[in-house]
Amino acid sequence: MKYKSFQEYLLAHDLTDSLNDAQRKSLQKQWRKDYQKYYHKTYSKKRIRKTITLSVSEDRQLKKILKEYDLKLNDGIKQFVFAYLNQTYVVPKPEIIEQLIIQIRKIGTNINQIAHHANTYHTTTQEQLDIIYKLLYTIEETIINALCTPPRLDTLLQNHIKAFPNDQRRMLEIIRTANR
Repeated sequence: MKYKSFQEYLLAHDLTDSLNDAQRKSLQKQWRKDYQKYYHKTYSKKRIRKTITLSVSEDRQLKKILKEYDLKLNDGIKQFVFAYLNQTYVVPKPEIIEQLIIQIRKIGTNINQIAHHANTYHTTTQEQLDIIYKLLYTIEETIINALCTPPRLDTLLQNHIKAFPNDQRRMLEIIRTANR
C-alpha cells in the first residue's frame, strides 16, 4: 500500500479541502478497508499462527501464571516456550533484575571510592585492588547468570552430593523408585 495514513492519501490526491463530511467518511472507510486488507496480507506472510488445546484446569493454571507475571496470553506463551528452549528464566518483573544490577554497580562505585582513597593515601597495593575488581566482576557475573539461566539438574545433584555425601544413597533409592 502506498499510503500509510489517510492523511497521506488525501494529500497525494489533493482532496484535503474539496470533500464534505459524508464524502470524507466514505473515502476514509474505503481507505481503511483497503489498508486492513493490505496489512493482513503482509502480516500473514511474516507470522505463523499456532493453536493449542487446554483442559479447564490447564487453562486456569495458565491464566494464574499469566496474571502473576503480568503478561498477555500470546506474549506469555511465547516467553515460556522460548525460556524453556533456551534454558533461561521468565522473570515476573524485569525491573527487579535491573534494580539488582544497579545495586551491584553501586557496590562497584563504593569499591572505586575505596580504591581512590587507597591510591591517594597509598595504604593498599595495586595487587590488592586488582583482586577486589576481579571479585566484584565475578559477583556481578554470577548473579546475572543465576538470574537469567536456570541451573541444570545434574549440576544441582552433583553439588548436593558434594555438600551432603550421606544423601547419595537416598537419592539413588528415589531414582530407582521413579524408574519402576
